Amino acid sequence: MEVIQPDSGLQFRIKVNIILSKISAYVTSERPISDLLSLKNYLTDTISFFVDCIGYDNGCGYVVEIDSCTHNEGNDFTVFGVNIDDLKEEGRWESTLNVIGAYTQGADSQKQQLQRSLEELKRGIKISHDTGFHVYRAIESIKLSFNDSWDDMNAALNLNRTYTDELRENHANPQRHGAYTFMSSADRIEILIKAKTIISRFVSYIRNSNQNLSSTDYLELS
Repeated sequence: MEVIQPDSGLQFRIKVNIILSKISAYVTSERPISDLLSLKNYLTDTISFFVDCIGYDNGCGYVVEIDSCTHNEGNDFTVFGVNIDDLKEEGRWESTLNVIGAYTQGADSQKQQLQRSLEELKRGIKISHDTGFHVYRAIESIKLSFNDSWDDMNAALNLNRTYTDELRENHANPQRHGAYTFMSSADRIEILIKAKTIISRFVSYIRNSNQNLSSTDYLELS
């Protein structure tokens, strides 16, 4: 089939083979493709459609993960893995142990919302075309721990409401109502970083005995 994505300029033909649990896709394009990650995301969406059709028939929920790619006429080989390197910057966010510690320390409602926010962040990482929807749900999950109030959450975590405005208006609201919105790989990374930052600040807030974060140590984000 032919795939056209006018917002990104991607246009290519794809031949897909699905044999048991193994999937291979052969892509040809008349135009040079410089953004391999965006191509990977759109390939995942396209192949997931085929697999979802099989799942519909079999009553199964299958998950597609593209792990590697041979490109440049066979001269280059890229292994994608399951992580996003820009979300791994050491020291920028609370550590895994601190997240677990906050979960142990937090109130029951905080535990539930922290767990939910991490689940939604995971889905935002894995499901590229719905990243905005899941990332915003991760943030809203944390908001519920602050009396379901944006003002209370923003005051406690030193956030300006504008920090999530673009995400809400351009992606979260349209996607939650079933609309498609274009998102480059750079766009995805930016909003994933915002969600991870808010989750990290929520962890810091719990570890700080539910006291508002210091504006000196945690500058206001807008």
